[in-house]
Amino acid sequence: MTFLIPDIALSVAAIAGMATVLWHLGRSPGQGAVARQFQMILITVIVFQSARIMTWLEFTWFFRFATYASAALIPLMALLLCEVLLRRHAPIWAKVTVGGPAVTLICLAAWPGVTAMSGFIAALLFAQLWGFGVVGWLVWRRDRGSLSRVENQRIAWLGLSLVFILPFLASDYRQDWAPVPVRLSGLAILVTCWLSLWGPRNPVTPVWTLGWITCASVISSAVLWIHLDLTPVEAVQVGVLSMALILVFDLFRRVAVLQQDIRQAALLTRLAGAAHQPFDDYLTHISNSATAEGVLILHRNELLEFSTDALTGLLHRTGGYGRDDLPPRPGDDTLAQSQIRMLMRRYQADQVFLLSDEPVLLAVARGDGMGGRGPSPELCAAFAMARLIARHGPPTKDATA
Repeated sequence: MTFLIPDIALSVAAIAGMATVLWHLGRSPGQGAVARQFQMILITVIVFQSARIMTWLEFTWFFRFATYASAALIPLMALLLCEVLLRRHAPIWAKVTVGGPAVTLICLAAWPGVTAMSGFIAALLFAQLWGFGVVGWLVWRRDRGSLSRVENQRIAWLGLSLVFILPFLASDYRQDWAPVPVRLSGLAILVTCWLSLWGPRNPVTPVWTLGWITCASVISSAVLWIHLDLTPVEAVQVGVLSMALILVFDLFRRVAVLQQDIRQAALLTRLAGAAHQPFDDYLTHISNSATAEGVLILHRNELLEFSTDALTGLLHRTGGYGRDDLPPRPGDDTLAQSQIRMLMRRYQADQVFLLSDEPVLLAVARGDGMGGRGPSPELCAAFAMARLIARHGPPTKDATA
């Protein structure tokens, strides 16, 4: 039980990280072969981690079979991903020596009692180490000149992942004579998922960032070791789980930022496709997009209790007004600002936009979803185009060419 709880916790963290990346890839438009193959690997590893947890909890033999079958399949999936990244087939000897053992081990795992044999466990460990070693050799010997900078960066990410996977893989084969405090394959999986979201716009290299994360985990483990009088094994377990939690939360943050970038790109596409439409059609088009989710459009008959002249006079200059733009004290409001504050209070909104002067048409919305309460850039751009169309009509194709 000393080892079981940390093992399960680390596996759950790995599943959470993989599910986050899988969700992000599923919502990303224009997926290529690399993304699809990486999704297949993530699904395979999620099955492996989930089935292994059920095996540890002593459920049916089916989960034991699923654990070993998926574990045998992972190196083959990594080889297929390597082929997609390199844009060329692996040598025949690589396919045979990686795929053959995978198929053989899957067939043997279905035979009752085989998975408990030490020979089968040793064969599985050797097959995994050989498969990942072959992938590492192909990555090292690649023709860098035939690949673009982005492709070489992706392959470098795969090579860096192998640095973590290969040594951590051995910890999964815990023996009585080598009681490893926690199985580290889940941590290697999290590092791989974290590296997969590392973009070229990051100002620092991932190695430096991983170093800082590791230092933070070691410090937190040392502090708890001293204050809670932990054993050395428990201190190592705390440090590993701390690093796993940091990676999971950073994965959540990175995916949120990347999804916001995707929404912005989708909005630009919608703006380009809808700008030539009449005002009402354009507004309907934008309202149906994910960017405008939660936006409420207010017509003049819904604003009878408000001074529309004061509202339009203020919003005409700024286009949009956020809660952070209001004075800290309501007593310092101008008439227009007090009207804005009343609108926000009534509709529980954080932003107000002007869509049209005549007839008066406003939009209220909540915050941008990233912690801010000011007008989001996406909505500002969409509704700025709406104001232009309302005043001047849709632009002609000749005018925008």
